[in-house]
Amino acid sequence: MVGTLPPPPKTEIVIMATFNKIDLDELSRHEGGFVNHPNDPGRETNRGVTINTWNAAAAKFGWTPGVEGLKQLTQDQWVTIAKTYYWDGMRLDSVDNQAIADAIFHITWGSGPGVAATIVQLALNDIGVTVGIDRPGGKLYRGVIGPETRAGIARANPARLLEAIQKRHYAFLDALTQPGTQWNVFREGLLKRAKEWYASWTNLLGEAGQAIADSGAGGGGAIIAVGVMFVIGWIILKK
Repeated sequence: MVGTLPPPPKTEIVIMATFNKIDLDELSRHEGGFVNHPNDPGRETNRGVTINTWNAAAAKFGWTPGVEGLKQLTQDQWVTIAKTYYWDGMRLDSVDNQAIADAIFHITWGSGPGVAATIVQLALNDIGVTVGIDRPGGKLYRGVIGPETRAGIARANPARLLEAIQKRHYAFLDALTQPGTQWNVFREGLLKRAKEWYASWTNLLGEAGQAIADSGAGGGGAIIAVGVMFVIGWIILKK
């Protein structure tokens, strides 16, 4: 009697996020050159890099500190800062979805790591993935993407999490830039840029689904990806 072989185990394809997929040209285009706007608490800024971030990077990498050094910011320096402080600093190589990593990177770039981490934590709880307060060094602290938050990201549905992040981020910017606030002068530009970010994250989510489908795993991944892009794109347009 010939026995029947059991079916092979289902292969789960995990594609980790990478900094190389960040659209740095798009990011740079929004930032422009050197500015020192009186309403911007970041003070002197060049291509989105504030004087405080520049001085920290200058000390780390041996560059010329101060305003004059910031004014001479090179492309290589700008990319190094973006990767070191906004990607590596958030440990985004450990995120298994490019769209979610992109979202965290962009929010960190625009509003800082504390805001980005808190938005992700709130978004996770919004979709029923409960995360508490991460405890780096045993201390209670919210606003850090630590082991608990990373585990929550890993078990969350990416499409639902991305939608929740977008909603939380848009609400944050909307409240930040209300009339009478120092950020109101930047309102139109910030909200316009945010919506462009949301569209790019949605595209990345679709690309991830297509990559899984092309690998032969995940069955109807391509169909799911198209559906996800349609739904989230409709949500963005309705805002």
